[in-house]
Amino acid sequence: AVLIYPTVRASFSHKNSTQVEDYKEQILAKDTQLKASEKKVKEAKAAQKKAEDELDEYIGTSKKDGVYDLLLSALQKYSDRDYTGSADALLDIDSQKLTTKNMKAIYKDLTAKVYPSAGTGLYSKGKNAYWAKDYKTAISYLKKAIKVSDTNRYAYDYLAKAYEGASDQKNAKKTYQTIIEKFPGTSQAINAKSRIDAMGKKSAKSL
Repeated sequence: AVLIYPTVRASFSHKNSTQVEDYKEQILAKDTQLKASEKKVKEAKAAQKKAEDELDEYIGTSKKDGVYDLLLSALQKYSDRDYTGSADALLDIDSQKLTTKNMKAIYKDLTAKVYPSAGTGLYSKGKNAYWAKDYKTAISYLKKAIKVSDTNRYAYDYLAKAYEGASDQKNAKKTYQTIIEKFPGTSQAINAKSRIDAMGKKSAKSL
């Protein structure tokens, strides 16, 4: 009986140990399965989010138009001979997000037709917004006017002034500096130099 007890105990311990290991394996397998499922769920959610974002970029949201809507708007305005409005819509399009050859071809063709004649209209809208003290709108239109035609020194001048009006000293200085470098010897360049000097004195006083 003395010999049997340790043998029984050892057998029980062995069975117990084996069972524990078996349970551990089951738990680890279940954990691995759950983690794999969680990964699949996350991947599915990420794919859904990406698809939703791409759809928003394509057809737009309640807050902004998508590339498809903007391109349609540009086409409609071009057919109405509103070249400034057409260019305005085209300039809001990120051409990298045009997904088909047809859309890319339409965009390229429209920009070639519209941009040369749209600069003056965009500049006028920006200048009018500046005089109305709507600096945010002025900046938007003047930046577009420059993008369409970067040889209009008056557009640069009003853009710099609009930045000043909006208290954006950094971009005002940057634009004035561009005027000095791009249009040397002009009245706009002379004015730009004096404005940079004035802003420098103003910031020195505030220190």
